[in-house]
Amino acid sequence: MKPKLDRIEYRRGMLEKGVKPQNLPVTIWRDEDIPSDILKAIDHENLLALGACTETRPLVIRFNMTT
Repeated sequence: MKPKLDRIEYRRGMLEKGVKPQNLPVTIWRDEDIPSDILKAIDHENLLALGACTETRPLVIRFNMTT
């Protein structure tokens, strides 16, 4: 059974010297608002298999996407 994604926080930008992740602009998608292309990309890359997520321990994946 695949885990259900309840929320995705996407931070855009480069972490240069002195920049903290919380200072980058954030986009938050919840439940049904998560775009289908994002869900397809996560499934295609099998990102949820990278960690053992449970209901009490959510999976956190940090990566930088460039366009």
